[in-house]
Amino acid sequence: MLTETDKGKKVWAKREVTTASTISRLIDLGRHKQHEDRMRITPAIAREMLRYNTRNRPLSRRGINRWVQEMSAGNWEDSLTTLMFSDKGQLLDGQHRLHAIVQSNTTVHRALVRFGLPAASFDKIDVGAKRSNGDVFSIHGVSDSIIMASATKWIHLYTSEGRMSSTSMSPVHLDRGALYELFTKAPDLPMSAAVANLFRKNRVPTPSIAAAAHYLFAKNSRSESDIFMRKVATGVGISSLKDPAWKVRERLTREKHSTRDVMATMINGWNAHRSNKTRLAKPSSDTRAALPRIYG
Repeated sequence: MLTETDKGKKVWAKREVTTASTISRLIDLGRHKQHEDRMRITPAIAREMLRYNTRNRPLSRRGINRWVQEMSAGNWEDSLTTLMFSDKGQLLDGQHRLHAIVQSNTTVHRALVRFGLPAASFDKIDVGAKRSNGDVFSIHGVSDSIIMASATKWIHLYTSEGRMSSTSMSPVHLDRGALYELFTKAPDLPMSAAVANLFRKNRVPTPSIAAAAHYLFAKNSRSESDIFMRKVATGVGISSLKDPAWKVRERLTREKHSTRDVMATMINGWNAHRSNKTRLAKPSSDTRAALPRIYG
């Protein structure tokens, strides 16, 4: 525990955390104020801390094994990586290290543990393996988190009339917290997950692009969006080679396209479908051009 000496210097007092009740008291104190301690964490204490791991990203077996190797070699003591708990009593960061302590049967003698951090800070923590957008969505309890995170980026790209990233063919970068906030403003997007799953096998388009396209098209007509997307996914219901859904399928499976061209082709197919036309416009040759506008 950090204390004041008689000379006014801050030093680390020795703390031996040996019981579940001690952990509970420290976490409860963090509900009222932030504090931090250097702790000796045994496998038993690690298991107790993991009881508070109620809101975190999915476990990575590779990540755990990496920490097991580090701990077995005695390297973690040198890094003194921080474990973090929120003001809601939840483990924010450290689940892989705690699992590794249990798995390796290792005791870490001077781990820095912080309590009482704002719960909203979890999406800004990059200690250990960096959290992905999908991790943040998963922590919030979002089903199909990876698909929903990527779909949200595509929706943002379309609605902001943005352009593609200058460094890749992917949608422009968004802060993880900001991306999740955008997702909360699209309450109907999870309903597009069922349609997105139809594209898991052939991935033309990818499920995330399919989810974003279905969501955007459904703003005009959910029933028509269902029909069009199922035609593209399965071919069922296509009665003519002039059907825009057929032309989308044929164009996307005939040759490889950038992700931008895939989304643009989906939009052009939808526009043809809604206007009862048989001709699909071609995507712009400008690889950073804004996506076509959706109508009808």
